[in-house]
Amino acid sequence: MGADAPPQTHAAGGRPALDEAWLAYLREEEFDSSALTAPPGLEEGARLFNEGRYRDAHEAWEAAWRETRYPGKLFLLALAKIAAGQAHPGGAGAASRVTADGLRFLAPFEPACMGVDVGSLRVSLAS
Repeated sequence: MGADAPPQTHAAGGRPALDEAWLAYLREEEFDSSALTAPPGLEEGARLFNEGRYRDAHEAWEAAWRETRYPGKLFLLALAKIAAGQAHPGGAGAASRVTADGLRFLAPFEPACMGVDVGSLRVSLAS
């Protein structure tokens, strides 16, 4: 990452602002996500998600998120948000907003990241 990259840490309550700063940075830098390596827990989360076990996938990705540095942290946040949104039946209201937020954070990681076909995931969730 360049010298102008956002920091890795934040003050109490500052994580949402830091996530937004990283999202803006990745968009501006035309980030190449192919250099990121998958942390432990990513594959397990994907398996659980593909089995429809969205809450379990959320937990697996959230655990991996805690141990990962940005920008990979933002990718895992996106996946965890999407899983949380999918865990709610009907996808209405707050669940739809959580999924939409996850998709927004996922955008800089297209077409693929850490072995996840991001483009296909975004298309499948949009339909």
